[in-house]
Amino acid sequence: MPSTITTLADLQKSAVTYQQQLVQMPVIGAQDTLRHMRPYPGILGRHVLTEISGSFDVGPYKRSRWADGAVTLTPRVLETYLGNNAVNFDPNELYGTIFGERIFKGEGIKSGRVAAEIVLYLAARLGKTLNMAIWSAKRNEAGDATTDLFDGFDTITDNEVKAGTVAAAKGNFTQLTEEITDVNAVDQLQAIYDGLSDELQGQAVNIYLSKDIYRKYLKDYKQTTGAIVYNDKYEQLTLEGSDGLATFVPLVSKKGSQYIHIAPKQNLCYGFGGGIAGETVSVEKYKPWEFTLEAAYAFGVQFASVSPEVFHAVKIKAAAAGGATTGK
Repeated sequence: MPSTITTLADLQKSAVTYQQQLVQMPVIGAQDTLRHMRPYPGILGRHVLTEISGSFDVGPYKRSRWADGAVTLTPRVLETYLGNNAVNFDPNELYGTIFGERIFKGEGIKSGRVAAEIVLYLAARLGKTLNMAIWSAKRNEAGDATTDLFDGFDTITDNEVKAGTVAAAKGNFTQLTEEITDVNAVDQLQAIYDGLSDELQGQAVNIYLSKDIYRKYLKDYKQTTGAIVYNDKYEQLTLEGSDGLATFVPLVSKKGSQYIHIAPKQNLCYGFGGGIAGETVSVEKYKPWEFTLEAAYAFGVQFASVSPEVFHAVKIKAAAAGGATTGK
């Protein structure tokens, strides 16, 4: 029976040949989410997004007609925070043993193929951690993780709800009292949409939700509509009854989120001072036998407005422990 190879040392001692490319796991990076939002590049620190609101009526002619305070400007701050990390790696554990490259020191060590593959992989992993933090991150200056770098959209929503700026009375918030399941998802989401402001219903919007809730909608939709003429595929890209204006955006990064967000794409903003638009991971040579992977970027998110004309948050009811309901 062949010996079991489980560690790098086992590989180095064994008399076998090896595939020249590293096997990399698939990674869902930040762009999977950010492409559905509005970018603000080149921001280091704070950038003020100003919301304008107000009204202006023209009544029957009066020579003395005059009104004050017709326009209100509300600032909203998009703040990016600088994050960084560095890690050392000794490629000589692989060079000349497994992968057949004999580069032991000097500048050549950081330009080798194995080094390049590792850098590309870690850059992708960095994108994944950012992607998974976009909604749930909560700023913690003493923290060490991407989720500590900035306040994500869910955290911002929590703060707005606590402040009363996002509330049912203001027309920009819905609190569900019933869990979304695969037998009520169509009715629940249509009821939410029907409760949006006329202005929000009258424009193209994204429905940002988890893939789990989206799958429940698809299952319920299939059972609810049956074999109608236009129900010719399982995938439904827009919400039934929205005249094609409400597009589903199911995201891996929304997994576990307690909110569904409904807004036009340009209302969800992210700022960056580097990294997302360019290189986030580089490799440098500081030590005789190791190279250093370095990463640094500034990042932050914000809603341009939480007015009901362009924003609605839905707090979902958490699934009860024990299982889901199926069947119609």
